[in-house]
Amino acid sequence: FFLFLLNNLYAKDTKKILIVHSYNSAYEWVNEYKNGLKDGFEEYGLNSFNLIMKNFYMDAKRHPELLRIKGEEAYSLYKSFKPDLIIAADDAAQQYFVVPYISNKVNTPVVFLGVNADPSVYGYPSSNITGVLERINYIENIVLVHMLVPSAKTYGVIVDNNITTRRFLERWKKSKINFNLKFKKIYVTNNFEEWKSSIMKLQKEVDVIYILGYFTLKDKNGDYVNPKQVLKWYVKNSKKPETSPLLFAVKEGILCAYGESGYIQGIDASKIVYDILILKKSIKDIPLVKPKRGLRAINRRRAKELGINIPAELIPGTVFYD
Repeated sequence: FFLFLLNNLYAKDTKKILIVHSYNSAYEWVNEYKNGLKDGFEEYGLNSFNLIMKNFYMDAKRHPELLRIKGEEAYSLYKSFKPDLIIAADDAAQQYFVVPYISNKVNTPVVFLGVNADPSVYGYPSSNITGVLERINYIENIVLVHMLVPSAKTYGVIVDNNITTRRFLERWKKSKINFNLKFKKIYVTNNFEEWKSSIMKLQKEVDVIYILGYFTLKDKNGDYVNPKQVLKWYVKNSKKPETSPLLFAVKEGILCAYGESGYIQGIDASKIVYDILILKKSIKDIPLVKPKRGLRAINRRRAKELGINIPAELIPGTVFYD
């Protein structure tokens, strides 16, 4: 009996966490924030619990037509799994799972990350929801590429059409950006052939290309094109300098990016999980986390291909790829 009491005294408290991902497990952004969550759980002592975690992937970029069904499936998993806490990543998970089934409807706390929309679009913060916002550093991207190419006067945007980019474009259209590198053209398409054609048009129309998204492109057979193949084609065929908010795209060959780190998003979300599960804080006492600053990355090989010299003032604080 004494040993029974002793074992119960020192037994780890079991906590169940459901992680609902908007995208698929192969997407680099997902891997970044998952690594951040893993390290954050360790840093904040969440591994002192006996953690039981389940992952659900909505695959929003490749199958947006199934998002309502995926939302229902995530809710069914929630009901059967009965988690102590939900982590909901990116905008699709909010729109198709959290808002219709969880927000202000259950007591389970939700920590979101990677939300591009104005949080008021989802009614956040709500009685059981708080989290980490993601903000595309649009003007910082333009400033960065202009520092690399000071002679440039115009830029054009190329973007695929999905929930994340739509949320960003909604905010972008409301903003007033005044900079000496002027916006001239935008192409929005999910058709890979049209995307390639738009890139070739931009070669003649602008001095700089801003790559906002390329993850939902389909080929002529209606099959999704691997994003790595999209960038491989782009780097081979485009002779214009480019920028992007996607840090991992620089690693894969484009010139530069100033963007959010998925890893840091995961760390910040872990801190909120710690506040809820260990410090027992109320959701109303945990404010939304806004990104403090982005990260800057430059691909030296691409710069050399384009005949661009990297200014000395950009070297400190920049992540370089070759």
